[in-house]
Amino acid sequence: MPVKFVHTLWQRYKHKLPYLLSPLLAVCLAILLGGCILWLTGYAAISVYASLFSSAFFDSYGLSETLVRATPILLCSLAVAICLHSSLWNIGAEGQMLLGCLTSTWVALSFPGLPWFIMLPCMMAAGFAGGSLWAATAGFLRSRFNVSEILTTLLMNYIAIELVNYFVYGPWKDTAGGNFPNTRLFPEAAWLSSLSWGRLHTGCFIALSAAIVVYLVLKYTPFGFAMRVVGDNVRAAVYAGIDAKKTVFITLFLAGGLAGIAGFVEMAGIEHKLHHRMPKGYGYMAIIIAWLAHKHPLWIIPVSFLLAGLAIGGEMVQITHNVPRATVHLLEGTILLSVLLSEVMQDKLSRWFG
Repeated sequence: MPVKFVHTLWQRYKHKLPYLLSPLLAVCLAILLGGCILWLTGYAAISVYASLFSSAFFDSYGLSETLVRATPILLCSLAVAICLHSSLWNIGAEGQMLLGCLTSTWVALSFPGLPWFIMLPCMMAAGFAGGSLWAATAGFLRSRFNVSEILTTLLMNYIAIELVNYFVYGPWKDTAGGNFPNTRLFPEAAWLSSLSWGRLHTGCFIALSAAIVVYLVLKYTPFGFAMRVVGDNVRAAVYAGIDAKKTVFITLFLAGGLAGIAGFVEMAGIEHKLHHRMPKGYGYMAIIIAWLAHKHPLWIIPVSFLLAGLAIGGEMVQITHNVPRATVHLLEGTILLSVLLSEVMQDKLSRWFG
């Protein structure tokens, strides 16, 4: 009886194993390649990896910092993932996040007298609007003129960076704070509540809620179905009566809004003022995460946590083991290469499991 039960389970779920195992194998391959890089550059790979993982996942402060870092990364990854469901490549989550930073900052600076229960929702709405309108530009160009969203979203990142620089060096610069290019500090009503664990704040609940909402929309709503059909076959979608151009536009609009909320969360939860160092690469890391998680909104949660921890641990080993920053970036690059190989792994595993 137990043998028959195990055999039944195997037959039922073996087709899902390649889907689950390929990301894990990709991460293992990245660790192996990274170990070779460390060994070739004269570092004890085991010691460096032990320090990296312990400082990010098994140290109280490091774990809180990992969760802090994972919060905006999770939102940006969702912005990339929902576009992938419609076969769109949103390379502009970084710029959309920056627009969310700008618009939520405008609310905080323009209405300093608002109470927190009005201030924070208004900042989040402004962040969503800023990111969504920024992405909607690419959505309009794609749906109306068939301009590649890869190019438009990528190039608009650089415009967003210069917009931030304009405001922090120009009209929003805090002249009372010296020559540093940043705005004045937000009023406390514009701060997300702390969870009394390092710098962790309530923005993490916003990110988790967003992942659940995106999952429900994709799985159970007519629009989520339209997104998947457009992503699978545009001609079939049109034949079924789905407005493919409208779906593309709304998808990018919503994706930008999610990245814009990431900007709000970062401003209200951590920074509390806008400055010239806001571009942090979260939007580019989101591409790797969405791909590793196979664009599944719920799988994005642990993958975001893992890669945020690797980033935090990478910063710590720069201090504890004097590993150069360039080497840390090289280690992160091996993850990207492994992600690219994960699809090949999935195909091979699918053939092996039959």
